[in-house]
Parts: sequence; C-alpha cells; structure tokens
Amino acid sequence: MFRPIALVTLAVSLAVAVPSGAATAAAPPDVAVIGHRGSAAMAPENTLASIRLALRQGADYVENDIMRTKDGKLVITHDLSLARTTNVEQVFPDRTSYQVADYTLAEIKRLDAGSWFGSEFAGQRILTLREWVEAVGSGNGMLLEAKDPWAFPGIEIDIDKELRSIPTFVQALRKGNVILQAGDEPWLRGRLKALQG
Repeated sequence: MFRPIALVTLAVSLAVAVPSGAATAAAPPDVAVIGHRGSAAMAPENTLASIRLALRQGADYVENDIMRTKDGKLVITHDLSLARTTNVEQVFPDRTSYQVADYTLAEIKRLDAGSWFGSEFAGQRILTLREWVEAVGSGNGMLLEAKDPWAFPGIEIDIDKELRSIPTFVQALRKGNVILQAGDEPWLRGRLKALQG
C-alpha cells in the first residue's frame, strides 16, 4: 500500500506567488517554495494553467487537493462542492447537489474550471490525478493532499493504486520529490498506525 510514500502533516504551509520574470533571492536550503494549488493567486487553482505558472515561477513543489468522483476516479479540486470554481450550476441546472462525489468524471470534464478566475482562463478543466502528475513531471516536487479524506472512505487505497500505475510518479518518488499530506490529523494518524502495524 503506502509504505514507500512518506506521510507528512504540515502545521503551516508556505505558499509563495512570484510574478513572472521577477528576480528572487535564493531561498535558504531548508526552505521549500510551494505552489499552493499551483500558482493560485495568479491562475485558477489546481488547473493546468496554474501548475505551469507555478513551475515557471520556480516552485520547488506544486501542491494539490485530491478527491474522488461518483465513479471512483481521482480528481484534483479543493472544495467538496464544484460551485465555487466551476460553471456546474449552468451546465447541470436541474441537479440539486454540486458535490464532487455526486458527479462522474465525464460530467466533471464538461465543466469550465477557469472562467471564474478570468476570461483568459476559459476552458481550463479539472484534472485527474494522472493528468496532474504528468503536468508536474518527475523532476519537480509533488505535494499531494488527500483533501477531506473522511468524505471519501478508502481514498488512500485508491490514491496509492493510481500513483503506483503512473511511471512519472514512480520516478518522482525514487528521486525523493514526493510528499503526501492530509489536514485531517486523526485520519492521517490512523493511516500511519495501519501502515506500521
């Protein structure tokens, strides 16, 4: 299962948004620059545009948020609801729920995840975990967060299985470029206990 993956809980996240082309002083060796949801201050969070911008800005790690769809696919989005960062209400006006867990991957892929941030980002989509890993690449740091794992029982097994099937992730793991975290301390402690015992 998770044995090769270091599970880490962070009390404080450091997120830095540096304008493109800006000169930056070298960070001390014990400080990592984390692109929180990519470069979420300058592009729609957790999208391909946000990832690419964070990497251009020199992020050491790109952070994401992982959730599971109705049909069991792993997607990268922060909120349990799709309403804040997509046009779900317009695409599915007759639905009574906008929760990620109530939509299939095919339905989620129909949503625009960029226009809410700015018209120049129209057409950005919610990424699958595999698409996110490929976009970050094995040479860059990956900070993966199991977001609200209590809402997706067994998601750690799904994440582990999916990541092990992605060669780019396996390469990043071998290079020591991977951190997996969860903000839910009891869940994280339970996972660690299960792995140790």
